[in-house]
This record gives sequence, structure tokens and C-alpha cells, in this order.
Amino acid sequence: MNSNLLNIFNIYKTINNNITKDEIEKYKLQNDYDIKKIKRIKILEITKLFCKFTNITENTLGQVIRAFHTTSPFALMSIVIFFDLKYTIISTSIVIFLLLLFNYYNGCILSYVEHKLCNDNYNICDIVLEINHLEKNHNNRIHITYFIGTFYGILYMLILIYRICF
Repeated sequence: MNSNLLNIFNIYKTINNNITKDEIEKYKLQNDYDIKKIKRIKILEITKLFCKFTNITENTLGQVIRAFHTTSPFALMSIVIFFDLKYTIISTSIVIFLLLLFNYYNGCILSYVEHKLCNDNYNICDIVLEINHLEKNHNNRIHITYFIGTFYGILYMLILIYRICF
């Protein structure tokens, strides 16, 4: 079997395997098991495997993810404004899926991967925290994200309703 094909198979196998008892022991937290944290770490490990497979440095991939992460809300909103209804439905499905992931992980999985790959603590919400003289921490970032996300969601839905009705 071709080594590249074998590597792809191993990555696929890693993605689709259930969490083993050894992994749970490896990532044991203060109060027994935190499955969400283990899943987040597993996503990070798969991303690092991708780096090894493609010879891309972790920092470079982290910066690419950050660029995608920063521009994707604008791209999804642009799809709703300028494209056909079928693309709007796809865009809306993506937004809903991302909101569900955000709520499930109690934060953005992309931000988590960015921070780990780039070895920094930068977040797009930090500018809002700095303007308002608030401490940069996970809790404040979540609150700001919910605030901005609510505004984004209302605007998104208004544009969507306008597009469907008019």
C-alpha cells in the first residue's frame, strides 16, 4: 500500500475511533472525565497529524485557520446578501452548526486550535475588551462573543427574512 494512502487511512482511522480508556486516563481532569475537553484535544491532535502529513508548520496552519476564522462571518453574511437562495440555505446551515459547536464546547473550537498551534492567546474579541478596560480571560471573551453573536444573528435573520419575503 502506498505510504501516502496509508497515512490518509491512519488519519481517517484516528478521526473515527471512539475515545479509548487510555486516552481518558491520559487526559484525566480534576473532577473525573471531561469528554468535551478530550474531544477538543483529539481535534487538536488530528490537526497536528495533518501538519506532519503535509509538512506545514503548526504556526502556519494556525495562521491560516485564524484568517479563515476571522473572515468567515463576513463571507457567510455576504452569501446571504448576494447569492441565490440555495446557497443562502447552505450558509444558514453552516452558521447554525457553528453555533451548536460553540455552545457544545463552551467556546470556539477554532480559537482553541489557533491558540495551541500558534502558541499565543490572541482572540478577535480582545479589542472590545481593551476598549472597555476589561480583563482578557475566557469568561469575558465568551460574554463578548455572545453579545456580538446575538447582534450578528439578528442582522443575519433580518437579511434572510428580507431575502425570502421580498
